[in-house]
Amino acid sequence: MPAPSVLVWSLLACQDAAPARAPPADADADTVPPGSAFATDNPLWSAAEAADALATALAPGLPDSTVLGTTYAAAIALRDDSCPSTIPGSTEEGVGPWRADACTTAGGTTFDGEVSESTDTTDDGDGGTIFAQLLGGEGTISDADGVGYHHSGQANLTCTYAADGAVTWEGSFSGNFAAAWGEGWLVEGGLASVFMEGQRGDEAAIQLFGGVRTGDVVLHFKDLALAGCGLTGELRVQDPTGYWWRLQFEPDTDTCDACGALSWEGRDGGELCLGETLLAPLTALAEGTCS
Repeated sequence: MPAPSVLVWSLLACQDAAPARAPPADADADTVPPGSAFATDNPLWSAAEAADALATALAPGLPDSTVLGTTYAAAIALRDDSCPSTIPGSTEEGVGPWRADACTTAGGTTFDGEVSESTDTTDDGDGGTIFAQLLGGEGTISDADGVGYHHSGQANLTCTYAADGAVTWEGSFSGNFAAAWGEGWLVEGGLASVFMEGQRGDEAAIQLFGGVRTGDVVLHFKDLALAGCGLTGELRVQDPTGYWWRLQFEPDTDTCDACGALSWEGRDGGELCLGETLLAPLTALAEGTCS
């Protein structure tokens, strides 16, 4: 059975106090995030530093619903009959909602928070199956070594398995997620406000909207799409000024090297090729979600 959901998001970075100025009059609404100081006409990062920041943020991968699902399932399996309390409404397939005020099991696992979880499987009306899963609320599961799992927000995943074997899916992450007991991006932990959708038939494809924050680096995906190894759309990394370095992929980019045109507020930053640094995490999501 498929595992819980994937998510992506767009985040803002706080700025130190500085004389604020308005963004350019011809700026798009998403040129800069709300709350930025707009204190400089120049980026604080060079093009090379922006490229390094992209590589650093992508290194642990992207929010992955499969990893989130298996990590949460392993963590909640540490419960016992007295901790945490199950909220009425549990489903047969899922462990159901729970709440706890820092209770500790006989095995030494501490649960704190209130979490909702549900799963549902239905017929798509055309010989296929639809699987839907939701994980929400705020919960922390820890042991004597510290926090093993935490989420504050919501993750959703819907998988449609057609009768002909094709798979389509959509999912989202919205909130703060971290798990030392997990792997990839989840171990690093971060904020996410992202929507993803994908399909698998003759080839796997995925499209992302929103952003992710890993450590001090904020990424934003504007209609970033992967089909095979061809990329379209835009990947952004937020400069400390609050503006974005943008890596634009052309519709005919199909060379499997993830090369795009880098720019900062219209200024040419040259060509940047991310290769497997970008292709690997996107491909993992496209091929692994709802598998």
